[in-house]
Amino acid sequence: MRRTIGITLKLVSLAAVVQLVLGILFWTGHGYTWIPVHIVIGSILVLGLWTLSVIALVARVRPGLAVFELTWGLALAAFGMTQATILIGPMHWIVRVIHLVMAISAVRLAEMLGKAVLATPAVDDAIPMRRAS
Repeated sequence: MRRTIGITLKLVSLAAVVQLVLGILFWTGHGYTWIPVHIVIGSILVLGLWTLSVIALVARVRPGLAVFELTWGLALAAFGMTQATILIGPMHWIVRVIHLVMAISAVRLAEMLGKAVLATPAVDDAIPMRRAS
């Protein structure tokens, strides 16, 4: 289980870096053809958040944070998918900043939750895994 958490944390971090680079391209008026890639990678990031949340819930580690992270991932995905239609015009930068802050917060929440689960001594006992024979 520790390996799954480690891989998921690395995936979330890598996705966050790629998303930040793509976001900068969009903010500077370039790379709009990459928006579908941004959406796919954002979906992967949210799936990573949800994976960590489910693992934490099953392991009974910080369940409140895990439920919040599930909800936050849903809010981030919904906001990201609809942001192009919100506050269109010269004030749209506000929507972009909110999306950026939500995404950075989501990555930080994933790190916090992942570290909390990894710090639990009995995490491997809490989540039984079938081993290949």
